[in-house]
Amino acid sequence: MLPPGVTLLFGIGAQKAGTTWLYDYLSGHPECHLPSEKEVHYFDVMRLAGETQHLGRRLARIRQLAANLPETSGPALGHATRRLRRTLDLIDIYAGDGRSHDRYIDHLLDGSMDERIIGDITPSYAMLDRETFAEMAGLAPDVRFVFVLRDPVDRAWSAIRQQVELEGHDDAGFRSRCLEIVDAQLRAPRGLVPPRSDYARTIHELEAAVAADRIHYMFYEDMFRPDPVAALARFLGLTPHQADFERRSRAAPIFALDARRLTALRAKLAAQYDFAEEKFGSALPDAWHRHAGIPAHMGEEMR
Repeated sequence: MLPPGVTLLFGIGAQKAGTTWLYDYLSGHPECHLPSEKEVHYFDVMRLAGETQHLGRRLARIRQLAANLPETSGPALGHATRRLRRTLDLIDIYAGDGRSHDRYIDHLLDGSMDERIIGDITPSYAMLDRETFAEMAGLAPDVRFVFVLRDPVDRAWSAIRQQVELEGHDDAGFRSRCLEIVDAQLRAPRGLVPPRSDYARTIHELEAAVAADRIHYMFYEDMFRPDPVAALARFLGLTPHQADFERRSRAAPIFALDARRLTALRAKLAAQYDFAEEKFGSALPDAWHRHAGIPAHMGEEMR
């Protein structure tokens, strides 16, 4: 169980929506304690059959670390065993029966020193249903959720560029492959919204299970400024803390999408824009209202 007076924070959001920057900011706040790994992947693995690959990757990592243990004594052996032990401690959260979450809470508390906020920033929790959100909200007297959203077209285009960058291409091949993926998605009969980026579904499920005053929404387009960060601090009851607004993380190469494809993507994602307009109204960033052309921030990347 969490100590009295401690707030449990869950951070969720889509891929390329700003959760890495959020994790870095909260990890650096003296009143917050977050695990050393950004994404714990507990509730998604325990509740979603399609997310068990996170456990599989961690098990594979353990096997790799064990196979590479030095066979002689010395500092290298100590370093290797410490890495192995940290990974073993992480997968221990999955060893329960799925009804008790004591192992998970113990993992979140490991290394804490009386901080006011204990957090888990795992974006893919956005795929959970209302029953699981209610379960999470019942883990402590004070549980809060921060949901980060990004303009759907910008988010999708950024994710494509990051995917292609990982494939390894020269400049011409990178551009060609990016456009190939965009065109394939535009031809697909179904929508372009992956489960982690279906803002409408996540918000419906989250608000069905969690009180409104325990949910805070942030927009990628606004979050790297003092006022939104100050609003986050007020929501969490934190003392204002300096943020690094210039820090960038995992930035995909800059490559502006042409206006024709940009407009087509916008049309394909119209349902998400319609929902956001109705939900957030004037609070929605200006970037979300642009229907054509190439937004000035299209080349900017997630910090």
